[in-house]
Amino acid sequence: MENKDIQNLLHAYYGIYIRGSHIVDMIMNRSKTIETRTHDKLKRFVGHWVGVILTGCGKPKLVGYVFIRSQYEFISEENFRAYESCHRIEEGSRYDWDGKHKKYGYLLGDVEKLDSPIELEPIKGNRMWREL
Repeated sequence: MENKDIQNLLHAYYGIYIRGSHIVDMIMNRSKTIETRTHDKLKRFVGHWVGVILTGCGKPKLVGYVFIRSQYEFISEENFRAYESCHRIEEGSRYDWDGKHKKYGYLLGDVEKLDSPIELEPIKGNRMWREL
């Protein structure tokens, strides 16, 4: 990693919540390269490093960092299915295309996994992202 990349990591002021250790593991090992949401509220982080915060397993934990490269709006179920190998959402799962909500994909770039997760104090309210 180059020195400028380390500087970028030090400037990750925000972290995004990811529910489930299996999903976080896929992001950290780069087998999941698109994070999907039913809103575009993560677009503010495009072009920036963000923390990856594991939730759904006790207190939230900062497990690493990811660079969000771009945002994409899926326009149809067929379009969504074409990227299944990247977003890793299986047909029929909880996060599958439902036809009722828009689906946005966030292309994930480089990742940096922490040697040991950092436990964070839970906060009330916003469950999409938080300041670190």
